[in-house]
Amino acid sequence: MKKLFLILSAVVFMATLTPSLYAQETYEQVVSKANNGDTSAQYSLAVMYETGKGIEKNLAEARKWYETAAKAGHIKAQENISRMSYDGLGGPKDFNAAFYWDTLSANAGSPVGQQGLGYLYEHGEGTNVNLDLAVYWYKKAVDQGSPAAMHNLGMLYYFGKGVPQNYAIARDFFEKTSKEGNDVGQYYLGVMYRDGLGVPKDIIKALFWLTLSYDNWNPDATEAYPAVKASLTDQQVKEVLIRVDQYYIDNPNAEPWF
Repeated sequence: MKKLFLILSAVVFMATLTPSLYAQETYEQVVSKANNGDTSAQYSLAVMYETGKGIEKNLAEARKWYETAAKAGHIKAQENISRMSYDGLGGPKDFNAAFYWDTLSANAGSPVGQQGLGYLYEHGEGTNVNLDLAVYWYKKAVDQGSPAAMHNLGMLYYFGKGVPQNYAIARDFFEKTSKEGNDVGQYYLGVMYRDGLGVPKDIIKALFWLTLSYDNWNPDATEAYPAVKASLTDQQVKEVLIRVDQYYIDNPNAEPWF
């Protein structure tokens, strides 16, 4: 999935599907307004078709109505038609369309569009690879609090891709997005403390972050977790698990879904 991948992708998706009319009006009323050019109704109708609320689920119809509203300048519709185009929902995958719609919504100030555009520039999908523009758009989205952009920009700093390698900046972004359940960032935090990358080596902290990632079924953490756990005493492991439980209490969005 585009735009953050794993748990954060669900966060972005749910934040983007903001209904404006369908919860208050009948399907027939929304259809009438949509056919008469009401962009909010067109967007609401698309949400209804995508979620199956109030009508039978139909992704092709959802994609059609998102595009109709997007063409009229509805920013959230632009965000969603980009997502559906990228993921091939309701029609074929179309990276060029995703790039087009993300460009429009990004320039209109949408953090979802800005993060998506940064991702497309980073990976050369729908456009040529341009890491300078990827960083530019990620930073724009970060300024508006996008967890997905924080994660992606953190990854660039972690690997020194398009920016000078900076573990401190990466760590800051990963710690912030961990509160939203970012298992990938949690895994890399564990690696940083395990290997002493930009921080003093600390196996207890390494196990803490790897446990959070492991709880969210991250495959890399699943592989790394046993060896780190085995290097600590039973009492140390117990203390880490107590800290993990408290972290979930303090940050409920980080708690595993199961």
